[in-house]
Amino acid sequence: MKTIPVFFTLLFVFSFLSSFSQEQVIKLKMEEGHEYIFEKVDKVYAVKEDDSKDFRSVKTKEIRITVEKVIPGEEIQLTLQYLKNRNESSTGSGVFSLTDFFFPNLNEGETRYPDEQNIIEYLICGSKLNFSLNLKTNEIKLINRVELLEQFHAHLNEQQFSSEVISEYINEINQKKFFVQPELIAFLTWFNNAELKADQTLINTTIDEQLIVRERKGEFLNFGDDDFDKIIPGKTHKKYWINLENGIVTNYSTIQRDSIKSRLVRNIEQNIWNASETDFRLLYSQIIPENKLFVSGKIEKPLSKKVHIRILDDPFDVILKTKTVLLDEKGSFTTSLDYSHAGFVYIENENNNKHNPPATYVFYAEPGDTIHFESTGIVLPWQTTVSGNRTVEAKLLQELREKIKPGEFARILPGRSQLLFDEEIFFGLGYVNGKVVRETSVAPLFEAIEKSREICLSSKPDISEKSWNFIANEIQAYFYNGIFDAGRIISANRGLGADISTDLKDLERINQIDIHSIYNDYGLHSRQSINKYLKYRFSQANKIKYQYYTGPMSWISSPEPEMELQFARMVLTGSPLYREIGKTLTRLLEQKSQVSTTKIRTDYLNDFVMKNLDLIIRKCNNVEVIENANQIVSQYKKLETGKFVPELDLVDINNKRVSYKDFLNGKPTIIYYSENWIGTRYGYEEAAKQNPELNFVMVVEGSNFKQWEEYTKSANPTITHLLYINNNETFREIFQAQQVHMVFNKEGEYIGNAENAKKAVQLAQESLTPKKKELNKSQLIMIIWALGILIAIALVIFAIWRWRVRQRFRREQQQRLLRELELTAIRSQMNPHFLFNSLNSVQNLVQQNKGREAHLYLSDFAGLIRKVLQNSEKEEVSLAEELEMTEQYLNLEKLRFDFDFYIGVEQGIDINNTMVPSMLLQPFAENAVIHGLQNKPENRLLKIEVRKADEATDSKRLAGPNRLAHRSFDPNRLAHKSTGIIISIEDNGIGREAAAAISKTKNGKGSKLIQERLEILQEKQGEKYRLEITDLTGNETGTRVEIFIPEEN
Repeated sequence: MKTIPVFFTLLFVFSFLSSFSQEQVIKLKMEEGHEYIFEKVDKVYAVKEDDSKDFRSVKTKEIRITVEKVIPGEEIQLTLQYLKNRNESSTGSGVFSLTDFFFPNLNEGETRYPDEQNIIEYLICGSKLNFSLNLKTNEIKLINRVELLEQFHAHLNEQQFSSEVISEYINEINQKKFFVQPELIAFLTWFNNAELKADQTLINTTIDEQLIVRERKGEFLNFGDDDFDKIIPGKTHKKYWINLENGIVTNYSTIQRDSIKSRLVRNIEQNIWNASETDFRLLYSQIIPENKLFVSGKIEKPLSKKVHIRILDDPFDVILKTKTVLLDEKGSFTTSLDYSHAGFVYIENENNNKHNPPATYVFYAEPGDTIHFESTGIVLPWQTTVSGNRTVEAKLLQELREKIKPGEFARILPGRSQLLFDEEIFFGLGYVNGKVVRETSVAPLFEAIEKSREICLSSKPDISEKSWNFIANEIQAYFYNGIFDAGRIISANRGLGADISTDLKDLERINQIDIHSIYNDYGLHSRQSINKYLKYRFSQANKIKYQYYTGPMSWISSPEPEMELQFARMVLTGSPLYREIGKTLTRLLEQKSQVSTTKIRTDYLNDFVMKNLDLIIRKCNNVEVIENANQIVSQYKKLETGKFVPELDLVDINNKRVSYKDFLNGKPTIIYYSENWIGTRYGYEEAAKQNPELNFVMVVEGSNFKQWEEYTKSANPTITHLLYINNNETFREIFQAQQVHMVFNKEGEYIGNAENAKKAVQLAQESLTPKKKELNKSQLIMIIWALGILIAIALVIFAIWRWRVRQRFRREQQQRLLRELELTAIRSQMNPHFLFNSLNSVQNLVQQNKGREAHLYLSDFAGLIRKVLQNSEKEEVSLAEELEMTEQYLNLEKLRFDFDFYIGVEQGIDINNTMVPSMLLQPFAENAVIHGLQNKPENRLLKIEVRKADEATDSKRLAGPNRLAHRSFDPNRLAHKSTGIIISIEDNGIGREAAAAISKTKNGKGSKLIQERLEILQEKQGEKYRLEITDLTGNETGTRVEIFIPEEN
């Protein structure tokens, strides 16, 4: 009989070994509609001689990979999104600096990111990256790359960085293939299509390493490149765990160590190794949960029919969202509520005896969970059994609430629940034998934390790491609330009930608390502890009792809002900082803080809130926080118009849907919105009796009609009562206030809001008082239309006139530009013209065998060319420079043939400061020499004279007898008085007609160019240049050229 078990054992071992030795191809298989949560931790540290670690930096990333679509064997489409991205780095002396890229430094005026090595980390936090994986080729593509770059550019603009910085950042980012560390997505393809050989080696992987199987546990395979326990300096050792069923890497680790060479470092810091480690692991995978929570329960002996379910849903505040249900006849209920964040669910069975505490439950839940509980017994706490998704977590919380009694460690108000998490613990001062003493110390609270941790550790192997951390953190935060409260009292009252040394030890222990390490984003007690921590720190930093004025006879001892936010920036960082500041800002808007509501104070606070909310929107990378802040700002702007009246779905006492407009019935109406069911209802009941001419409506918010109906009918009201079901938005979100008094006149027109009930009644009564006669509506509309039409016509006329002026200005500007271009072109033509004529002169000397004269000519010609080149690019030169260059040219021409020339300047003319167009005189002097004097046999003379203009004399002389004026001369042009100079160039040559008969090929191009230049200058500058050419007849032959240069304006 014993052979049968042995046989089966051998068969099992044989089949296991054979399956282990068979070759296997690994395939990546991911399920559509599932999400996979991974964590990657990079550590850099030094190893000391005692093998302890001195950490330099710890980078933690948590990512969610959501499978959008699967084409089996071909492609997987997925979305990658960061859930956590933070960097802790040592600043020396064991102090760590925390950078949370979702919640960066909340500083105004930054021109660049503080950590420019991680620019992409700031931008990627709020983004979703869409990838496609080719299962055949292992190719990975980032599908929405262009869209992401546009998002990054928009986000950088919101940071108010310069365009240069933005371009620099975008160029740097664009060089990254996937925008994330490649292994965060590439790990999915590392072993897809790899083969596990019979010799326990892996081939065809996408990582270029020789891998050997080390261990196998069911479908999980452990392999690596070397023995992980034998560290070789300088080498990176790697090991992997993979799920053979789906080909997903569930864990991989790397480690590298290098010995420290510096003897000084080894002696001072006692470090012998520098090391770096990477740990990557799959935290969990699941079907994408619905953002709902399903709760049901049964209570054998309930304290009342009312059950309140409370969750923390606000991104900033500690106000819990409440849903109320009523138990049926069997003491049962079933309900669901929107639920999008893991955290505690507080359930309370209200006690009809208000002097006694209610029955309470605390559960941990995540989106998509189901909670069911059943309670039996009469005496609290009842015996409760729990079922659903989180039974282990529920049992752990039950055990903690049974074994840890907060009242044993601190003070809880009498008549309140003594169970963990139900009531806040606090410390105070008491009297003993007539002396003021403290009631207790902080040591028992630290003991309570340790005791709670021991209980939690016993359940740690049975629950998820995420839920365990949340519960453990909330317990610490709960007791830290009391510890920070005690710290404030100790700081202000040292030595009361304890010696100074004990106080100092307590304060030292409190100061060592790292509040950030135990913070839960959606933990009620975490958020409360942050506020208590700030108050404690402020009490230590503020050595002088501080008060600030808020209005007449109104002072506050707590920090002013500006000071409070600045102090928060000093001691907090990351998510706690943003959420605490967000809470402070929203409460300031709601005027819940103890501040005056005078207009000046309110305006200042509103501006202060908007400025800081805008800063949060620009700096934060958490999408939910940004959306909530944007919603607050948007709602504020609606309310600021003074005309915002929300259209809410309301129900009356008969459960009939109604609108506020249904109650504007010919009387002035006050609609009172209150989140509190009592509020000032009795004040309005009394006001309704005293003011029958007014209509009163009270609207409250709630989640259960039956509960409100019973409550309202029991009060037997005289005014109208309505209910707003606040499943989506609360009055705090809609009105940014706990209560609002809206007043309408008898025509149903909204007048405005009042501060309180008394002022609301006054405003409504004032609307009944007849106003002074004013223009009726139709007359006012006609006047507005007429004025509008006139203004429109005037604007059209003005626009046409302005357009025509601009067009004329544009044309004139274009013409001036064209003239400048033409002038430049003419000057560029004159240079070659002058050079051509000069070289002709050299050629003539050579042909006449005048070598010496040609040599001298070329030498002087070089100097002259230098001046010509310098002056030709200038539009104007001084008269002295122009005369000097002309004289130099005439001296050159005298080398070719003999003639006399004379240059004279009238006294009183400042030739150094009188500007003339460059290259003005040389072309005319050249024409006089070559065309007039060269062909005359003897007595050849050229005169150049400069004199002040005498308009009357000049006009008579130029137009007188024996003077043949140039055809372009118009005596009328000289009729007006002008000031300036006249330059006269006169030769006694043969005259233009004789010269033309001798040489028909020479066209006098230089003088034509000069004439065009003067005309263009005249059009461009508005100055009246004139050129007159006169043929001398009678006894005197020759040609006179006169140029009028106007005095500069």
